[in-house]
Amino acid sequence: MVLTAMLVGLAGALMSLEFSLPMMPPFYKIDFSDVPSIIALFSLGPVSAALVEVIKLIVKVVTVGTNTDYVGELANLLGIVLFILPTWFVYKKMNKTRKAVIVSLIVGILIRTVFACFCNACITLPLYAKAMGMR
Repeated sequence: MVLTAMLVGLAGALMSLEFSLPMMPPFYKIDFSDVPSIIALFSLGPVSAALVEVIKLIVKVVTVGTNTDYVGELANLLGIVLFILPTWFVYKKMNKTRKAVIVSLIVGILIRTVFACFCNACITLPLYAKAMGMR
């Protein structure tokens, strides 16, 4: 529980170091706050990784607020779930070896990328447009 809490704190700090992508909408930002979740995934399991993400987002909303009417937070949560679950299943199926870490991360990245594109196109961007009064 203590390690999970420490990783939440680290994730919160890393989330405040976000930066926008050039030539993209201002709500597309890069941060490294998912790294503590990945550490939690491999060291403590998927429940701890999910807790790191959920608590990180709660802390962000309480302390900083949201400028996307919670659509950005939903997209962040969907993205990390699409990364954590496949990564964990592949890692566990390959008997938790060093090779399994590499293979599971590659699989997780590929699955997250494909499904994140779908989620952005079909779920989060329409929600964002509606929340901002663009539709």
